Amino acid sequence: MSTESVVEPEEWAVLALPPSDVDRVAELVAILEELRIPGAVRHSRFDGDGTFAIVPVSGGGDVCAVRQGYHPVIGWDPVDRAELAERFAQTFGRGSTLNGFLLNGDDDIDSLVGVRHVDAIAWTTRDSRDTTALLAAKHRMTLLALIGGSRRTVLSPQDPADLDRAFAESVWLAPRALVVWRSGSESGAAILTGFTVRQIMWRSPWVQIDPSRPGQHLETGVSLRAAIDDAIAQDDDVDAWIKAAGVTDGRASLLRALVRREPTEGSLGELVDLLGVDRSVLDLLDGRERVPGVEIIEPRGFRQQTAEEFRRDVGMVPAREDAWARRHPLLWFGAWGIATVALGAFATVGLAEGRASAWLPMAGAAVCALRLVVYATLTRVRRRAESESRTVGRG
Repeated sequence: MSTESVVEPEEWAVLALPPSDVDRVAELVAILEELRIPGAVRHSRFDGDGTFAIVPVSGGGDVCAVRQGYHPVIGWDPVDRAELAERFAQTFGRGSTLNGFLLNGDDDIDSLVGVRHVDAIAWTTRDSRDTTALLAAKHRMTLLALIGGSRRTVLSPQDPADLDRAFAESVWLAPRALVVWRSGSESGAAILTGFTVRQIMWRSPWVQIDPSRPGQHLETGVSLRAAIDDAIAQDDDVDAWIKAAGVTDGRASLLRALVRREPTEGSLGELVDLLGVDRSVLDLLDGRERVPGVEIIEPRGFRQQTAEEFRRDVGMVPAREDAWARRHPLLWFGAWGIATVALGAFATVGLAEGRASAWLPMAGAAVCALRLVVYATLTRVRRRAESESRTVGRG
C-alpha cells in the first residue's frame, strides 16, 4: 500500500473474483480487512459471476484504503493496483476485475463476462398450446408445460442450457404472468404491471468491512458504515410489487416481512401461498420433467401450424373412393375446364354487345374456375399426405 499520495473516493466499484460457483467470501473479506479497504462482499451467480465486493475508488480509478491513525475525518490512501492484482492472482487465480476491467491491465475480458445465471425458472401463462408453441419458436427453445390451478399453465425450458437465456430474453413476459427462479441459495419472483417489471429477491447476505474507528466520519459527516449501507441497499420496491400483485389486507404485511428475511428453501413457497397461486409453478420449477402430467411443447411457427391445421381439415373430409372425379381425374378436369372456357367466352361476347345479363355467365365461369383451383389443391394435399403416411409406415 502506498501512502505517498492522497486520494478521495468518488464512487463505489465492483471488485469481482474470477467466475466460479465456489463461495470465497471469507477469503476476500480477510484480504480487504488486511489492506484496510472498506466495502461489502457477497457471493451470487445471479447478480455476479461468483464472489465479488463493492469498494471505494477515486476519480483516477485507484482503490481507496482507510488511512492508519485517528482523525475525526477519515483519510484515504491509494492501493497499488499492480500489487493488488498480484495478490489476487496468487490467492484466487488470474481474472479478477474492477468495474469490468482486469486488474492486471488486460482489457480483453470477453471470455470472462457472463450473464445472470439461474438454476431453475418457471412461469405462469394463460396462453393456448398453439400460442405457446409460437413463443417457443420465437425463442428457439422447447418448453415443458404443466396444467395448474385456475386454468393456468406453468412453463419452463426443457433444455437446462436454455434457462439463462429464458431469463435474459424475458420469455415469460406477459400480463398477469408470475415468474419465479432459483440461483444457488438465492431466489426471486417478478410480475409485469403496465410496462414495468416488478421484482423481489431473496439474496445472499452481504459481509461488510469497516476499518474506521468509532467517532470517525466522511467529509460529508456520514459514518463509513452508513455509506456502505446506502451503497448495498436493495432497489426492490416491495410496496410497488405488492400493489401490482393485488395483495391486500393482512397479506401485504406478511409479504413485507417475508421479503426482509434471508433466503431459505421455503421462501418461494410462502410467496406462492400468499399470492394464492397454485403450487404447480413450484412443482415444475424444482421437479421439471419428473413431475407427473408434464407435456413437451415443441417450437411450431405460424406457417407450420397453419399447414398442420389445413392438413387436419382436409383429413376430416371423407374420401369417396368410388367418386367419378377420383376415378377419372383427367375427364373431370377437362369437363370443368371446357365449361369454364365456354362460360367465359359467352360472358365476353355479352359484355361486348352491352347485354346486362352478361354477368350471369361471368359469375358461372368464376365459380367453375374456383372449383378447379380448390379441387386441384385438395388433390395435391391428399396425395402428399398419403405419400407421407406410406413413408412413415415403411419406417
